Formats: sequence, structure tokens, C-alpha cells
Amino acid sequence: MGTVESLPDLRHQQIARLAYEIWQQNGQPAGSAEHDWLLAERMVDSMDPMDIPFGSFSLEADEA
Repeated sequence: MGTVESLPDLRHQQIARLAYEIWQQNGQPAGSAEHDWLLAERMVDSMDPMDIPFGSFSLEADEA
């Protein structure tokens, strides 16, 4: 039986995943964790959490 995550847990996971993607896209610079986290937090908070499936973030351009 699967577990249902609370919105704060889901939000945290979304921010963590997006912050990691930001860090990767920026060339994995040392010392950018706080900046990347705050940027990801602002991005996630600007969206409706019910409309964002986990793992849906991508900073890559869509390829046709």
C-alpha cells in the first residue's frame, strides 16, 4: 500500500528536485546551494502545488 505525502513534504521534494536541476544546469558550482534552493522555492511557490506532478520539472528545452 502506497503512502500519501502531505503538501509540505511534497513541496519540499519539489523544491529539492528543482534546486538540484538548477545546480546541474549551472555547471554544478560549489557554494550555490542556498541560491539554488531559494530560486527553486520561489519557482515552486509561484505555481499551484496541485497542478505540479512530482518529477515534472525540467530546465531542458523541449526537443521537437
